Amino acid sequence: MKCRVAVIGAGVVGLCSAVRIQDSLGDDLEIVIYTEDKSPNTTGDVAAGFWAPYFIQNTPTEKIIQDCVILGGTHQINDWNVNPTNVDTTFILDGCAQLVPALKGAKIIKHQVGLRPGRDFVKLELENRNVDGKIVHIIHNYGHGGCGVTLCYGCGGEVAELARVVLRNIRKSKL
Repeated sequence: MKCRVAVIGAGVVGLCSAVRIQDSLGDDLEIVIYTEDKSPNTTGDVAAGFWAPYFIQNTPTEKIIQDCVILGGTHQINDWNVNPTNVDTTFILDGCAQLVPALKGAKIIKHQVGLRPGRDFVKLELENRNVDGKIVHIIHNYGHGGCGVTLCYGCGGEVAELARVVLRNIRKSKL
């Protein structure tokens, strides 16, 4: 019988955690990703680009977006404005063009703001919660702020290791 794993969130951290769990723990899992919001309102676009080499072998060519670059970002504490500003746009475009001069004058398809709630620390831990008399194992992995792409692979590995411990204990208790 397959163990069921639910990943909540389809941003770069959630998708990376799901991939790392699948890679580490094998095919005897049923992994389902739940999300309230989908692209373009999550970092799912970034995650798709980040994991393209992983998925590309099974993806029809017409579904692969090519020649597209996502640029960003800013770090502004307590700024909840969801509308792009000229100041931020200029800051991002000029900064990215300094790093990659070929971007200067590139066609801009869309401006978008993504709010990344951050914390003073990433919460990555296992919680065992009693829900209606049944122990539910919850692995928290959030609070990355704007550092999700940077931290997702390492944190996803930590999540996979916690999941391995939980699944080993579940399998032992069923023997």
